[in-house]
Amino acid sequence: MTVSSLMLFLTMIEGLAVFLQLIFLPPESGLSGFMGFSNTRLAILSVILLGNIASITAFILSIHLNTKKIRSGISSLIHNEKLFFIILLTLYSVFFFSIQILFLIYSPVRKWDSSVQALSRRINGLLFWGVLSALQLYLFFRSKVEQKVWAKLHSSLFPAAMFLIIPNSIYGFLCWILGTENWFYRIEHFEWYVFLPLQIFLFGKILQPVLKNHRFYTKLCAFYGFFQITLITFVVYRMTGQWVGRWNTPAKSYWHLLADAFFRGELFLADPDTTHDLTFYNGHWFVPNPPLPAIIMMPLIKIFGLWTFNTTLFSTWVGAINTGLIFLIFRKASQKGLIPDNRSGILWLTVVFAIGTNHWWLSILGQMWFVSQVLTVTFCELAVLSVLSEKSPFLTGSMLGLAILARPNIFAVYPFLLGIYYFIQKGKQKIQRLQLFHWTFSSAVPIVISVFLLLYYNFLRFNNWFDFGYVTIHGASWIVSAVKEYGMFHPHFLKTNLSVMLFRIPQISINSSGIDFNPGIMGYSIFFMTPPLIFIFRNLRKNWWNVGAWISILVSLSLLLMYHNTGAEQIGYRYMMDFILPLFFLMAQGIGKKTPLVFAILTIAAILINAISIYWWFLGRAL
Repeated sequence: MTVSSLMLFLTMIEGLAVFLQLIFLPPESGLSGFMGFSNTRLAILSVILLGNIASITAFILSIHLNTKKIRSGISSLIHNEKLFFIILLTLYSVFFFSIQILFLIYSPVRKWDSSVQALSRRINGLLFWGVLSALQLYLFFRSKVEQKVWAKLHSSLFPAAMFLIIPNSIYGFLCWILGTENWFYRIEHFEWYVFLPLQIFLFGKILQPVLKNHRFYTKLCAFYGFFQITLITFVVYRMTGQWVGRWNTPAKSYWHLLADAFFRGELFLADPDTTHDLTFYNGHWFVPNPPLPAIIMMPLIKIFGLWTFNTTLFSTWVGAINTGLIFLIFRKASQKGLIPDNRSGILWLTVVFAIGTNHWWLSILGQMWFVSQVLTVTFCELAVLSVLSEKSPFLTGSMLGLAILARPNIFAVYPFLLGIYYFIQKGKQKIQRLQLFHWTFSSAVPIVISVFLLLYYNFLRFNNWFDFGYVTIHGASWIVSAVKEYGMFHPHFLKTNLSVMLFRIPQISINSSGIDFNPGIMGYSIFFMTPPLIFIFRNLRKNWWNVGAWISILVSLSLLLMYHNTGAEQIGYRYMMDFILPLFFLMAQGIGKKTPLVFAILTIAAILINAISIYWWFLGRAL
């Protein structure tokens, strides 16, 4: 028997052993199905049976490889580089996915994660067979492939393999060092949060040589970048939330309750646990904010149920998606010539957005006001991406209209959208007035519809088209009294808002115990929160999107500076999210074609400031 035949024989014997082991495994109590097996076990047995049929067939064929026809078929398979690469990728996937799950099963995390315990019982043998058979088939092909072909394919696999092995090794080492009772691996589903993005990254890197000449390669790269960045951001946000104790639905979330009320045909909350920041009218408690978050949550509430739905998890996913979208936006903007073509700059900007602003903090809270803000950013991003992609103006306006159904003042972004459209069209041809009027009118229609629906929603709740319920809100006394005395908007608030937005900084002192960082709950300057923002004043241009960006920023500022509160309790200045997109476009322009070292240093500073502020917000101020 040759070495290659021996490898196939071992694969066959191991598969039969795993099949028999699962057949004779005692059934779980209370479960029964065909021949006394559960549906899950039957599915696993079916997979193993198919694998056994394939391994037996391969072994029989290997014995008769002296026939000319079979030898010719094997040779053509091996020398078809793309087909052989797919086979190799499959073996790689089976091997490393099996290794990954086995690592989790036999790591300390098994004690804390019931899903890992279930995997241990049901697919332990299948996973070992996956590892061994992948290695054996690897050796089978290794003996039959020319060194030149093998070296080319192996060069794509080895770096990716190291990228998976090293994080697993680090995780295992930390578990061993920190001890079996440490919180590190008791964070709920921590292992999946870390290893899922790693697997996605690996598949992308491995498939790159196969797909690089495909006509959809550019779009696939964009989608892959969005998907990977979204997953990585979700990992960072979710782990942050769990480290600081914010992983379940908190008090004052309300949106899931309102979504459930909509299913009952009601616009008010039935017996809420708390009434802070709600409005009492005609014997009922209402959520004063516009209803978009509740509408978005409705299908999710229907699927997962009201009391299992997690508003913090929802908010975390939305924040992660926002980060993926900002990457797509800058990628498209550089292709359209709005900002310099700077790949590293785009990645740096994405990092600043994700963890260098209070978007990080907002995304892990899960409460009423903050969920509205992260969803507003989502639909503003979709509006910008729509106009950059030269989609229908009605679609662009619809996205902004939906954002208005979360935060009405976001209409101020419209000049920025118009400026982007005009810049792109003028770069291609001389734009006609009629063409500009058509785009403006078509994009404005859904916005007007959204405004009408929002006002009608007010009428249905409070019998007043223009009453949002903020004047009679059951909130902080100083906010309510200010609204009653001066109204929602008034120049009286200008000084306080300007101070928090631009000039206030955290209290930093040095004492015997070290450095004391106290940002306070009232917020602080956007330039202290995100130092890279100083780049908005660099490399200014006279073009239409710049004009639109500055108009949007100034309109937003004129409203926010006269608003009746600064954002109340917050990290940084949370209302910056209302004009963050034009700000970041100007910042991208300021970076230029090569990312300055100063920008990288300021980005690191922004990350540290926001990380320390989050720690202080949840844990530090309680010490």
